[in-house]
Parts: sequence; structure tokens; C-alpha cells
Amino acid sequence: VQGGERVCPTSANATTTAAINVDKAVPSKDEALSRYAVLKVDTGAATDATIDDDAQGAVVEAAISPSQSASEHSNTIEHSQNNFSRARSTGTINTVLSMRSEVLVEDFETLESTLEDSTEAEGEREDGNHDIEDSDDTSMPDDAGSRKKRAAKKIRGRSRGRRDRRYKVNEKRLRDGHRRACKLLKNGDFDKALVEFESILGLLMSSFGESHRRVGTALHNVAIVNIRANHLDDAIDAIEEAVRIRKEVHGPDHPKVADSLVELGIALLSQKEFEDSLEIFNEALELKEIDLAEEARHGTDEERIHCVLQVSKVLSNIGCVYFEFGSLDKAQKTYEDVLEMQKEAVEEIVERDPEYKQTKLSLASTMCNLGYVHMDNSDWDDAIDFFDEAYSIQSRYLSPGTMTLNTLENLAYANYKEKNLDIAMDMYKEVLSDQTDLYGKYDISCAQTRTNIACIHIKSCEYQDALDQLDVAEDILAEDILLDVLGTKSRRLKKIRDMIACVQYEMLKFPSVGEIFNRAMTKGGVKNPITQNLLCSCGNGEVSDLEAMKKFQPARPESSSKLSGHRISVA
Repeated sequence: VQGGERVCPTSANATTTAAINVDKAVPSKDEALSRYAVLKVDTGAATDATIDDDAQGAVVEAAISPSQSASEHSNTIEHSQNNFSRARSTGTINTVLSMRSEVLVEDFETLESTLEDSTEAEGEREDGNHDIEDSDDTSMPDDAGSRKKRAAKKIRGRSRGRRDRRYKVNEKRLRDGHRRACKLLKNGDFDKALVEFESILGLLMSSFGESHRRVGTALHNVAIVNIRANHLDDAIDAIEEAVRIRKEVHGPDHPKVADSLVELGIALLSQKEFEDSLEIFNEALELKEIDLAEEARHGTDEERIHCVLQVSKVLSNIGCVYFEFGSLDKAQKTYEDVLEMQKEAVEEIVERDPEYKQTKLSLASTMCNLGYVHMDNSDWDDAIDFFDEAYSIQSRYLSPGTMTLNTLENLAYANYKEKNLDIAMDMYKEVLSDQTDLYGKYDISCAQTRTNIACIHIKSCEYQDALDQLDVAEDILAEDILLDVLGTKSRRLKKIRDMIACVQYEMLKFPSVGEIFNRAMTKGGVKNPITQNLLCSCGNGEVSDLEAMKKFQPARPESSSKLSGHRISVA
């Protein structure tokens, strides 16, 4: 404010100044329209022009409103300037986003309504004056009023056209960006996916402000990508803000609040914050149960089943907290409750229903979680049952990948520990085939699988076959550059070479009579008549006088519990 005058915000490429003398009387409609016309200058930049429209609308509104006082005119322009400043300086919680400022829809609607009200008020005032002063001539007032109405309509049409074009362009940009981001996320390119989702967040914040429902959804998506990329601190910051916005916009009991709480619980569990994650998951569970009770009273069967599945997913995550903390009994009880809920839901869902496949896969994940519990308790037979059923579901609905490979490796390991060597051998060979197809035969994962196969050959006294597998594994490890970076190559190579030396010793030494007999029985496929397991050399002190041979066992695969979450939504 300078000398009773106010200055309109300016663009980056041009300066547009409109001075309003707040001491003067409210100008007429013609004066207001002429002032608005002066403001329509070419700034040379599309983005800055849209920002200037916001400020111009505020100036016209202040100039033509016949009911506002001088101080109210000042407050109107200050409000517009504050909106302009916020739109030009919006950033995310952790990352300063590059963005293009957009005009809020409300600014255009305010301009349109103000122009309409002012046109009608001034038209009535002029018509009344003509009735008194020019009662004999009624044609002139109609023409003058029509010209003013046509001019106001033209201005409104231009404003509405610009708004509609910008809205369509922005929504198309958002949809295209969302598709690109989801594709990158699916392919595991987390850094590029994060850039896309943060760009969407920037556009939405500049258009709707920092507390809009769509901004909450965009922050939820950014948090998911950060969790997948293991940027846990950034994920927690983003998801906490998403929870705040969703509680403010939708209410504290809304299902979307529960969705964001689930992601927050996953991030906290990934940081080993067991108590905090359990508290968050329990809060999400309460909200999901409220939603389930509501749908049970008033919803359809499909909606009720959907809510049941949502409750089971949160409950499964609570089981994961118990498992990771080491409370195996509580984890097992929780997983069994989840499994019962999922089986009941599957029975009610028609197979052609889109939710059927996802429900079956969730059922398989719960079975894997129960398998992990039984493996930790050394209940190999029960673990085999759960992993076997889980793998049959996954192989039906999924192509070979990380999930199916993990399940199959655990199933093979459990069979090995249960001394089902022939079954374990077949499964490890299937794992090796899938790894070769997915990653190539010289991938580091293939070296570990070949070592596991060699361990079974050693227990079966098939030393030459074991040596063949170990030689290939040694070549893969020796050529792997990543192991040099991680500093684990020497340790892993030493283990392989120790195994090779032991196998060569067994092949070259002169066997005793007992060793010859046991090797013949093992190679002949003789099984234990009671357990029906293939006979092997394990535990027989006569077979090898090297204690190291007894330590050669397949590596236990990863048994990280499977969490439920990471659902991306369109912002």
C-alpha cells in the first residue's frame, strides 16, 4: 500500500500495475470493464498469464462491487495477493518440487458472480434514471444495457473458456503422469516413479492448496513409493501428513484414514518400531471394524465381504508385528484367525469376480506367514503343508517371480530338513530353472541354488554331481562384480572352495566296507521303510571322517513375513 493505492501482483516476465484509489467512490461498470481490459496484457509466458488472471479478477471484483466499502476492497486484494504468494511458493515436506502455478477455480467463479451482480445492479440503476429523466425515449437505455451485458458475458465466456481448457489439460497431465508412475513402480524403478508422483503432488498443491483431499491421496502415494524404495524417514513424513489431511477432510473415522494408517504402520515396522507400529495397526483395525459394522447393517453382501477382507489384511499386519518381534505363539494365533476369515470370504465370492484373484493371493500370503512360523518352530511337516498349498495358488495366478521363487525355496528347504531329499532336489532344480529364465544363468542367485543342489548330492553320496554344481557356482562368484563392492566375495568363495576340497577328498580316498555299503544303498534309492525317506549319509560317522562335511546344508531362504498394503490410488 502506497499513498492509498494498491498494487496488483506481477508476473515473472512483465509488470502489470492497477492502482485503485480507495478514497474515491465506487466506479461504474464501464470503468471497471475498461480497467479489466487494461490488465489483459501479453506476458509472454503461459504459466505467468494464468497467475495474472487470478490477480486481475481480484482487481475487477474490488473495482465494480457496489456494496463493498473501501476497506473491504483492500481486504479483497490482500486475499488475492496471499493466494498468489502461496501458489508461487508451495513445496513438499522433504522435497522442493518444481511446479507450475495454476488459478483456483474459485477465483473465476467469484469474478463471474461479481460481474453478474454488478451488471444487474447497474442496469437497474440506469433503467431507473432513464425512467425519470428520459421517460419519452425507452430505446436508448435498452441498447446501452444490452451492450454492457454483452461485454460482461464476453468477459465471463473468456474466463470460463480459459478455466475449462486449463482444467482439461491439467487432468490429462495428472492421468498420464499417474499411469507412467504406476508402470515405473511396477517395474521396480522407484526413483523415477517417485519423481512422477512428486510432480503430481506439486500440481495438486498448486491448484488446490496444501489441505485438499486430492493432496492427501498424492502424499499417500508418495509415501508408498518411499517405503518400496526403503526411504523410510521420508515415507513416515509423507504418510503422517496424509493422515492429518485425510482426518481433516474426511473425518477421523473414514476408511481412507485407515488406509494411510496401515502404510504408517508398515513404515514403522520396517524400522523395527514394534510398539509404535502395533499401536498404529490397532487404530487402523478399529476404523476398519467400524466400517465393517456399518456395511453389515446397511451395505450389500459384496460391500460386507470387501470390508471383511480389509479387516483381515490389517489383522495380518498385526500378526507380522508379533512374528518380527519373536512372539511366535501370538503370531500363529493371529494368522490362523486371518486364514479363517479369508477362507470364508473366498467361499462367498464368485470366481469371475475381480476380487477373487486378489483374495486367493492374500490367502496364499497368509499361508506363507504360517509356514514361516512353523519353520521357526522346526515343525517342518506343517510348514511343508502351508508352503505347498500357497505355491499351488501362486503358480496358478502369477508368473514366475520373486514371490513364487521365495515360496518354492522355502518349500524345498523344509523338505530337505524333513529328509525328503528327492522332493527337495526337484524343487531346487525348478528354482534354478526359473532363476535362469528371469535373471540369466550367471546371476548370483543361481550360484546359491547350485550350492544348495550340491549339498543334496553330497548327502546322497553323489560326489561327482556335487562337484559339477560347485564348479559352476565358483565361476559365477569369481566373476561377480557386485560382491567385490559389498566385500563378501572372499568369504563366499572360501566356503565354496572348502566344499570342493571336501568333495574331492571323499572322491579320492579309499572307502571302507561300511562306506561302500552305505553309498550303494543311497545311490540305489533305498528308502526307510517307516518314514519312506531316501536313505542318506547324514549322521553316519563311518561315511566321512571330515566333520566339515556334516555342516554342508542348503542356505535357509528369506522368511520375512508378508505385509498387506501398498495400494496406490488415483489422486
